[in-house]
Amino acid sequence: MKVAALGFWHVHGDDYAHDAAAHPGVDLTALWDDVPERARAAEQAHNVPARPLDEILDDADVDSVIICSTTAAHADLAVRCAQAGKHIFIEKVLAATVSEAEQIIDATRRAGITLVVSMRRSDKGFIRQVIKLVSQGVIGEVTSMHVQDGHPFALPTPTHPSGRLPESFYDKESGQGGALIDLCHPLYLVAQVLGSPLHVSAQLGFVTERTVEDNAAVLMRFPSGAIATAVSSYVTRSNPFVLEVHGTRGSILYREPGIGVMVHDRQFPRSDSGRSAEDEPSLRLWSLGEGPTTWQELEIEPDAPTAFDHWVELAETHTPDNDNVELALTLTRIVEGAYKSAATDG
Repeated sequence: MKVAALGFWHVHGDDYAHDAAAHPGVDLTALWDDVPERARAAEQAHNVPARPLDEILDDADVDSVIICSTTAAHADLAVRCAQAGKHIFIEKVLAATVSEAEQIIDATRRAGITLVVSMRRSDKGFIRQVIKLVSQGVIGEVTSMHVQDGHPFALPTPTHPSGRLPESFYDKESGQGGALIDLCHPLYLVAQVLGSPLHVSAQLGFVTERTVEDNAAVLMRFPSGAIATAVSSYVTRSNPFVLEVHGTRGSILYREPGIGVMVHDRQFPRSDSGRSAEDEPSLRLWSLGEGPTTWQELEIEPDAPTAFDHWVELAETHTPDNDNVELALTLTRIVEGAYKSAATDG
């Protein structure tokens, strides 16, 4: 299928353009960005012509689009693409408000096109295992959950005195927020396991004193009585990614090296002798049995196809991904509720 990449505001815009160019079933034929400098940079990076947006939307040969524009532009851009009959792959979040997210979903359903929101950890083998173990009652009734993700990309380094993220990421109007809305993986993972919360509250931190938060914590309460915390940060140097689920009969623990550690290792590679068990993903289970009980190390299942590959497969037959869309809508509900809570100090 012929794809156009719309927007390179988000840092993953280049990643998805590379994915499109490398996919045997995809022909990346055009790109667009509302900032001419970004459009020219993308044109050079991907050797694909930049074209006016209206021209791309009117081009019947372009049947699909990748949207990595500012979060603020998601609703208008996605609705226009749906009305033009283009299948849509869009970077999370779908939108900053439930009203805008529902506008996008309604437009895609009326147009009969495929919408997939990229929530890259939602397809990982570990989360599918966690969901399976919880649904089988292995740890009893879930009482609490915690997910933490972070990186140091707002912190200065000798080569990046303002941090690794582009300054445009700290524009509140464009991004609709900071670490909470952008690094929202903990939020949708909680939703995958526990569903939609009854109540959401949040606290935001401004460690680097920018106009948007670089540190965020969200507390959620669910109909079952379970509670969950989700922490996202731009200012943690070596924060491992951590997921914990605790219940009345046991616990599940998953951890893997954090983004900061992985980036540091690419810059300063370590030999095998310099690595430890903490440098490898680990999934562990403790479940109440009849006799002595110990922690079990579980083999992690393979990941599902990436959201991008899944979207390409579904778009070829105009098939909707209702589970993905519902999860994306729940994510927006949590994000909107969290910011409303933070604005009133919880």
